[in-house]
Amino acid sequence: MHGPTEFLAPESFDLAKKAQSAAAIACISHYCRNQLIALDPGMEGSKLEIIRMGVDVDTYRPRVMSSTDTHKPRILYVGRLVKEKGVMNLLQALKELADEGVEFEAEIVGAGPLKGDIAAAINDFGLTEYVRLVGPVGQDKLPRLYNWANVFCLPSYAEGVPVVLMEAMSSEIAVLTTSVAGIPELVAHGETGLLVAPGDVSGLTQGLRDLCANAERRVRLGSKARGVVQREFQVRPNAQRLLETVILRGSDNVAPNAGYPASGDQSGLAR
Repeated sequence: MHGPTEFLAPESFDLAKKAQSAAAIACISHYCRNQLIALDPGMEGSKLEIIRMGVDVDTYRPRVMSSTDTHKPRILYVGRLVKEKGVMNLLQALKELADEGVEFEAEIVGAGPLKGDIAAAINDFGLTEYVRLVGPVGQDKLPRLYNWANVFCLPSYAEGVPVVLMEAMSSEIAVLTTSVAGIPELVAHGETGLLVAPGDVSGLTQGLRDLCANAERRVRLGSKARGVVQREFQVRPNAQRLLETVILRGSDNVAPNAGYPASGDQSGLAR
């Protein structure tokens, strides 16, 4: 169980019935688990397991650098170019910084229906010398982008627990993101990153201003962020836990076609 789309319209996805009929459910966050319990307070709690998503910390490694980050601020966004990701809020914040004379570079990586609007905003806001709209890149190119950046910003309105945040944190980048859904279970404000309310452009601007001005804080936040990923969000141990606590239990206990279509008929399935 990932979310957040299913939680916005649980009836459309027949979510309660799916949860009730499952022998075991892997939830990516406590937030996700609580949303399922809210659908059915009598749901058996023991079958709702917290199984984190994860990344390969050997693939997403920090660049070699000293105890202080001597690069000027390099701000990175990676994600779909859609309204719920808050990219336009990021551009408004970057405009404020540019108007204040703050030096920075920024790259926006991804594809989506807002590409044209974002390109126009970069031009209208006078950000063409500051912001590059990179477009989509392959997964194999992401480590280089994370090694280029020293600030990662994801100002989303809706998320599960974003893998791009895990990748950035594993790369020891200081992250600035929003306190929605399961994100606070990954990012502790002031300790492993900075959190602002979704849609709070003023807070976003202040967070970026702080990180741009304080290289030592960027390094400290990034270093602690990697530790969180190493402890809780590594892909291999989480995949093993998924196998042992959910998949094997589910395969032993669930009845074939328990209230759902045969595998050839996908009309009743959410995914």
